Amino acid sequence: MGVFTKEARDNAIATRQRNAALRAKGLLPVNTKHNGAKGKAADPQQASLFTPAPAPTGVTPAYEIINPAKAEKWLNSNKGNRKLRAGIVEKYAKDMRDGKWTTCTAPIVFYEDGDIADGQHRLWAIIESNCAQRFLIVHGLEREAGLNIDMGFSRSLVDNADISGADHDLSTTMISLCRGIEQGDRATRYLTNSEKLAFVARHREAAMFVRKHGSQGRMFNNSIINGAIARAWYCEEDKERLKHFGQVLSKGFADGDQDTAAIALRNYILTRTRTVTGTDWRDTFLKVQNNIWHFMRRKRLMFIKSISEERYPLKGVKNHGNK
Repeated sequence: MGVFTKEARDNAIATRQRNAALRAKGLLPVNTKHNGAKGKAADPQQASLFTPAPAPTGVTPAYEIINPAKAEKWLNSNKGNRKLRAGIVEKYAKDMRDGKWTTCTAPIVFYEDGDIADGQHRLWAIIESNCAQRFLIVHGLEREAGLNIDMGFSRSLVDNADISGADHDLSTTMISLCRGIEQGDRATRYLTNSEKLAFVARHREAAMFVRKHGSQGRMFNNSIINGAIARAWYCEEDKERLKHFGQVLSKGFADGDQDTAAIALRNYILTRTRTVTGTDWRDTFLKVQNNIWHFMRRKRLMFIKSISEERYPLKGVKNHGNK
């Protein structure tokens, strides 16, 4: 349990007292989840606080099914918007084609003169995917309101996965690691949220192994190295030996010639003078696999060798989606 200062405790007490006073006046909804009032009828005065307000004058919201023809018509009549990001369109369109696009809480919004205020990427995605989608459509927004469109604090996939209940244990590290395990290369396009979650679901066990037993430290704890170790986890039976590889690589303490492959890799990583680029990512990934392979067989290896074929391909691995 965390240690709270006197000031923090006093602030918390003051907040609870202030909220209690607001609830007593009907200015704050009663939290029935934890107050033991299970089954208690809601106060009509409190319920009235949540009565929807009428839309601003001239603004008309309504749900519509938007097909590619309608999306194209709206886009063709649009006079201007922000620069289109093709990668975002492809990302949305893939989810739409795959049936992974969920109900979108953000409306497609039009200004009073008919220009699109918000939603051009989603409309382009409808055309790209050739799939009709349901959206809340809002017409008649005043131009000055465009100043604050999409200016709120955006949520990450980690935030949304936790809030929605899709995955309470998701992290950016887990996503990056599982993407590396799956693709074995630096991402060349935007990945959809459903793709990222599928990678994590597929490789969670392997990823948990390397997060605990893989390489550690600033230079070694990354998706290239640990992604390669996770690949080996799928194929190598001696998991204790694989744990030892992570230890030797991280700390540099070897046990004779049988551990030289890890030491050679460690020295190679420590002496690199440039950042890993897209091309280097794949090459390094293969080099790490090769050194793991030699280490697992206790073969002496004093240098780093480039290879063209993976030592630990996912194709054919039991319980993996790539067959």
